[in-house]
Amino acid sequence: MAGFPKAGDEYGGRYRIVRELGHGGMGIVYEAVDRILNRSVALKIVLPSLPDRDDFQARFAREAAVLAKIKSRNIVGIYEYGEHEDTVFFVTELFPDGDLQTWLVKNGPLDRRASLALLAQVCEALADAHAVGVIHRDVKPGNVLLWSRPEGLIPYLCDFGIAIEGTGDGSPRASLTRTGTLVGSPAYMAPERHFGHAADERGDIYSMGCLLWSILTGDAPYSGTDFQMMNAHINAPVPRLGTGHVVDDRIDQVLAQALNKDPELRTPSAGALRAELLAIIRDIDSQAVPAPLPTGGVTAAEPFDNRSDAKTRTSNQLAGAAAARAAAPQSAHDSSAHHTVIRSGAVGRTPPPSAPTPAKGSPSRRWLPAALVAALVAVAIGTTAFLVNAYQGDGEPVAGDSPTPSVSESPSTSLAALVTPGAPKVTARPGYRSVVFRTLAPRSPEDVRQRVEVNAGNGWREARRMTITTEQGGDRGCIQARTVAYDDTGREEPGDPVRSCGRAQPRTAALVRVPGACSDFQNGITYPCQWYGLRLAGFSDGATPTALVRQEGATQPCTTASCERRVTISDGGRTFLPHYFKILTDSGFYVLDVDGVTSRVHLYR
Repeated sequence: MAGFPKAGDEYGGRYRIVRELGHGGMGIVYEAVDRILNRSVALKIVLPSLPDRDDFQARFAREAAVLAKIKSRNIVGIYEYGEHEDTVFFVTELFPDGDLQTWLVKNGPLDRRASLALLAQVCEALADAHAVGVIHRDVKPGNVLLWSRPEGLIPYLCDFGIAIEGTGDGSPRASLTRTGTLVGSPAYMAPERHFGHAADERGDIYSMGCLLWSILTGDAPYSGTDFQMMNAHINAPVPRLGTGHVVDDRIDQVLAQALNKDPELRTPSAGALRAELLAIIRDIDSQAVPAPLPTGGVTAAEPFDNRSDAKTRTSNQLAGAAAARAAAPQSAHDSSAHHTVIRSGAVGRTPPPSAPTPAKGSPSRRWLPAALVAALVAVAIGTTAFLVNAYQGDGEPVAGDSPTPSVSESPSTSLAALVTPGAPKVTARPGYRSVVFRTLAPRSPEDVRQRVEVNAGNGWREARRMTITTEQGGDRGCIQARTVAYDDTGREEPGDPVRSCGRAQPRTAALVRVPGACSDFQNGITYPCQWYGLRLAGFSDGATPTALVRQEGATQPCTTASCERRVTISDGGRTFLPHYFKILTDSGFYVLDVDGVTSRVHLYR
C-alpha cells in the first residue's frame, strides 16, 4: 500500500478507518470499524518506512503475543494480528475516553480515594502480567486507557511493545532491545534501570509508585531534562504528600516503600501493593480513619477485592486510626476543631460547620462520657490486635504470636510427634551486591508448631528472609537453614540443616549520552562531537578499575584522550562520570571494557 490509510479508507478488506488516535515510535493507532462484526476497534499499524522495520515488526509481533497470553480484566484485549501488503497490524478493544495522561492534563488529579481505587485496578492488571512472566517496563499514565462508566473510571493497562517475557525456568528473559540501549520513560523508570540493570517485577513496582504520585498530584515525581530526572530517581528523596492528614500519612508510607531506591526493600509484588491500597480504601469507607471531605471530583470505579493475597491490616494501623478518632473534636462548639479538606492534591483547613439548632420539641442528643468512650475504644483495639497479631502478611501463623491457650484447651502436641521436622524450602534471589534468601517452613499437621531458623556464620536465628551482603556484584553468598519444632513448655527439636547459595547481580558498565555538545581540535580542524557519561555499578568500594572504549573492529582505542581512564569507585559501588567519552563520528558500534565487564553499545551523535 502507498502511505498510510486515512479516514474513510478500508484496510485489510475488513476495517474502515474512522480517525487517527495517535502515533509513536513503532506505529500509528486508528479508530476503525470492523465491518464484519459491526463494532468499533483500535487498529495499530507498524510504520512501513522504518529504518529498522524488521526489528520493529518483531517487537510488534511480540506485543501481540503478550496481549494474547495475559488474561486480565484490566488489560486491553486483542482481537486479531496479521499482515497486509507491506504493513503489520493488530486489532484491540477501543477505549474512546482516552488515556490517563490526557485525562490528568484536562481534568487535574483525582481525589484520594479515587486515586487509590484506580491504581488498585492497575495493580491487578500488572499482577496478572507478572503471573505469566511478563514485565511491562513502561508503566506510565499514557499507557493506561480509561473507560468512563457511571460508577467511575475503569483503567486498562496497554502498550506492551517493550515488554519482556520470562522463560519460567529461571533462565534470562528474552528481549528484542539492543544491548546497551535504555528503553522506557525516564520520568517513571526505576533507579536500577538507569544503571542498565535487567528489568524485573521490582522495576514495574517502582513505576507504579510513580503512577500513584502522578494520579494524586497530576505530575510525575521528578521533572526536568532526561538527565535531571535520571539523577533525581537515583539520588533525590522519595516525594511525600506531607500534609499531616491521617490518610495522606498512610499514602506516604505506601509511596516510601514502592519508591524505595533499593529494589530489595520495595513492596514485594503488585498484589501486595494492591492489598495495601485496598486496606486504606476499606478504612476510609468504614471510617476507621477520618476520610477527606468530598470534593465533587472524578471518581474511580470500585476495584474488586476477591483475591486471597490481600494483606490483613496491622493492629498498629487500626490502633492509630482509632486513637485519631478518639482525639477528634467531640463538639461543634469547640473553637479548636477543624476539618481537613483534600482537593486535587492540595490540603487546606476550613472552619467546622455550625452546630444545627435542634427543632422545638425534638429530643436532645445525648453523648457518652469521654472516659466510657475511651474504654470502649481500648477494648476494641485490644480485640482487633489479638486477632490481627495471630497472623502476619499473607495469613500464615507467626511463631510465638499465638495467644496462650486457656486451661480448657487441649495440650500441645508432644515432641514425640515432632522429632526431625522436614527441611525448609529456601530460595535465593540476586540483589545489588547482595543475595536475598527467603525461607518457607514445610507443610505440617495443623497442631504442630514450627519455625525456620537461618545461620549465616554468626549463629542460628529465626528469619523468613535474610540478605547476605557481598563485596561486589557477581560474588557468591550462602546460608544454612533448618526447621525447629517446639511446644509451649519450651522444648524444641531442630531438623537437619540445608545449605543454599546464590550470586549477587553482576557488575554493570554503560555509556550514557548526556546533554551538551562538544568540539575537538585535531590536525588544525575543529570537529563537532557528543559527550557520553560512564555509569558503573556493583563494583567494590574504593576500587580503581580502568575503563577502555574502542570502536568495534578497531585494534586501537578511539582517537580522543577520553577513551581510557582509571576510575575510582565511590561508596556503594556506584560511580557516574558525566563527561567521560566523546564521539566524533556520526554513528557506530563501540565496545566498553571495565575490569573485564564488557558491553557493546550503539552510539550516535
